[in-house]
Amino acid sequence: SRARFFENPSIVNVEKPISRKIDEILRLFWTDSGRRGSGFALFAVGGYGREAMHPQSDIDLLFYFKTAIDEDDIKAILHPLWDLQFRVGHQIRHESDFTEFDEGQMQSYTAFLDSRFLAGDTAVAREFELELYPAFIRKNRERFLQALVDIKRQRHEGFGQTIFQLEPDLKDAPGGLRDAHWADWARKVLRSEEHTSELQSRET
Repeated sequence: SRARFFENPSIVNVEKPISRKIDEILRLFWTDSGRRGSGFALFAVGGYGREAMHPQSDIDLLFYFKTAIDEDDIKAILHPLWDLQFRVGHQIRHESDFTEFDEGQMQSYTAFLDSRFLAGDTAVAREFELELYPAFIRKNRERFLQALVDIKRQRHEGFGQTIFQLEPDLKDAPGGLRDAHWADWARKVLRSEEHTSELQSRET
């Protein structure tokens, strides 16, 4: 409530409750659909995966399929969200999409570093988070890190490579929030084994 927030004002007290409420809604949609979701896992990714949701944030989702892509599994989540006028950023990926590294997919790859399982096949989710994606990162670590450097440089160039702005962009400008996210992505890539251990600890 408003009163409870002002007792201990913190952005965390806004972001996490919103994220967890959306978790509840999505899991309710999935349960009500009656879908089994064998071979399918739904993940929160990006800011939603980090539990950093604001009232106007997009709901970033990954629909991951180990087996054949099932459109009914996707519709069971997306259609009710659209009916409720939520803004959704969704990606559909198959296991085969993680055989070759593509620098053009860096926005997706970084979002997947912040994945958080929501619904579907638990075994498939564990395999993606603890085996498939960590192995994909280790195999392509040098290219991943170089691509991270490149996208950061390009973003900074758009702001003249300076923190001094007439109208500062607190998210994307040099020294802004995106740089903090970037540092965490770099850590997860450099220390992928440590990141995998963090995910295992989160599940226990």
